[in-house]
Amino acid sequence: MTWNRRAVAACLLLCLALCGCGSPPEAAAPAAGPETPPTEPQAQISAPPQPEQDETPARPDVTGEWHRTDCHSGLWSTVTIDRPTEEGFRVTAECAYFSHSGELEGTARFTGPDTALLEGYGVDGPYGYEVAPVGFRWEGEILTIESGTSGGDLGFGMNVTIDGTYTRDEPVYLNAGMLDRCLTAEQQAALRELLAENYGDYLVFPFQEGAVQGPSPCALPDGTAAEEYEVLFPTLGFYCLTLVTAEDGRIYYVNPDMGFVTNDPLADEMPPLSRE
Repeated sequence: MTWNRRAVAACLLLCLALCGCGSPPEAAAPAAGPETPPTEPQAQISAPPQPEQDETPARPDVTGEWHRTDCHSGLWSTVTIDRPTEEGFRVTAECAYFSHSGELEGTARFTGPDTALLEGYGVDGPYGYEVAPVGFRWEGEILTIESGTSGGDLGFGMNVTIDGTYTRDEPVYLNAGMLDRCLTAEQQAALRELLAENYGDYLVFPFQEGAVQGPSPCALPDGTAAEEYEVLFPTLGFYCLTLVTAEDGRIYYVNPDMGFVTNDPLADEMPPLSRE
């Protein structure tokens, strides 16, 4: 059969038309970029371990010279603490009871953050006799020393003790300025004239360094008001004295070494005193 050319062309056009119908072609996927590497899990960073806290209170600095304070100057004592270690320290002491004295040396051990103990020695110890234990306790800048004994138990002289309150500052003595506290300037001038070269040794020294008892109110035989002082110097009896000062300026003084001295021309001995 002979196909007409026009008929063939029409058939081809029809086929092409049929192929172009239907769903539109899917959009092409975008071109892929470079691959991102997978994210690895981050390691958790923790704080470095802290050292364990030492809960022990810091020990105070206890070294230096400690002076007994709030006492009579005749009871002075100096305690020196040095060569400190974690375990303890060396202690040396010089103590006095007026003219009596004593010395102590040893190694104390800490028993707490603010306490220490100097162990006692037996008869075979370095001193050759019994020595009592000595306790130390600090409260800030105040040191309290307690042994509960005195004299021979520490190898000291009679009545000498290390017990008391101590400071590294200047000590406070209860008898400081005693002469000025007891006698007026006029009375001191009259006594200086009466005692002459003995004024310092037989009045100033006993009043400043001795144990003053008084003033005790009294009256002279004629009724004049007066005050009496008894001054003792323990361990040195020749510094004892009795002093009577009357309100009218009369003075009566007696000392075992010097005897009786007065500015009253009518008296040759200590007058009898009356008391209420």
